Amino acid sequence: MITADKLTKETVMQTLQHYDGFDASGIEVNKVQGIIFLKGTVREKFEKALAEQIVFSLPGVVEVVNDLSIENKTAEKISRAFDTKLEVMMRLKTIPHVRVLEPEVFVENGTVILQGIVDTFWKRAYIGNIVESEFPDIYVENQLTVVPAREGSFLPEENPVKEPETFHQARAGSQKKRHL
Repeated sequence: MITADKLTKETVMQTLQHYDGFDASGIEVNKVQGIIFLKGTVREKFEKALAEQIVFSLPGVVEVVNDLSIENKTAEKISRAFDTKLEVMMRLKTIPHVRVLEPEVFVENGTVILQGIVDTFWKRAYIGNIVESEFPDIYVENQLTVVPAREGSFLPEENPVKEPETFHQARAGSQKKRHL
């Protein structure tokens, strides 16, 4: 058991580091006559309050001066999301023989959301697969809408491409099952 006279900076740090899920690596501790001074940085706002609460609960602590600051990763996250959005948009525009009408890309909480209109289901799946394979660290939510083309009403293609054989076979197999 820790007593007031045996409370040291090391004890305070060990107590903070022992708390499950709490990263105390950015914290400095100083002690003067029962007053604990916390300086440094933590990842989240709740960690600042949690550190103060943990330290204040120790025997012999008279007061906690909490000068912890919160890491500012917001700008970094926004910049990374913007870069990802640009990369995905550029990739959508360079997929040969597949065009997306009104393409939109959103990046939210590590998820890329694809929106727009394509004229066949295989193109929707194909685009989703390409984005997923080229951005493996990010979850891709494919919200592309399929609006089948009517003659002369959709995206004119200079070099139209037929549906890949694997998609054609899969669709034919699912149509057989529906008729049984």
